[in-house]
Amino acid sequence: MGTGAVRNLHWGLLYLILLNRGRNQPGPFGLTRAGRDTAGRGKDYKAISVGYVITQFVMLTLAPIEKWTMEREVSELQRWSGAIIGLGGFGAAYLAYKALGRNFRVFAAPRRSGTLITTGIYSKVRHPMYTAAICAFLGYIIYWGSLWCVPFWLAMTILYIIKAWKEEGVLNQRYPEYSDYRERTWKFIPYVY
Repeated sequence: MGTGAVRNLHWGLLYLILLNRGRNQPGPFGLTRAGRDTAGRGKDYKAISVGYVITQFVMLTLAPIEKWTMEREVSELQRWSGAIIGLGGFGAAYLAYKALGRNFRVFAAPRRSGTLITTGIYSKVRHPMYTAAICAFLGYIIYWGSLWCVPFWLAMTILYIIKAWKEEGVLNQRYPEYSDYRERTWKFIPYVY
């Protein structure tokens, strides 16, 4: 078998993949994994994720625009407070990401091969990534002194609370030890909520 045959095989397989893209075909030449459970699809709460991404984008663009159009002065204390809260959010996100390792996933449904992480920051808080995002954006709007962003921040926070609530149902079904873990940890902020 020469290099021309290998090249033709390569292009043939690529052509087959392009033709069958989006189709769910069982069998030895199907492009989906055998025995894959697709019942969990759709539980990633795409509308919630799109909602908080949109609110975050609006806040990132609206806060500087408000400051420049309203010509509002922000005190040094307020800027430092916002920066500290925002950097604290980034720090919590880093700790959560490091604790999750290979289990990190953007979607609400856990990885099929994943395990329940109860160490590191997860030994105190069940949803530190959401807490991190909420704190980071709170710090951002405090830093800029934006009043226009407050409703968007509240909407984002509510979406994260809803997502966490729904995600806990998924995790409770997936991991039998999750209910015990939930009893001994805080949802978002240790000793508060």
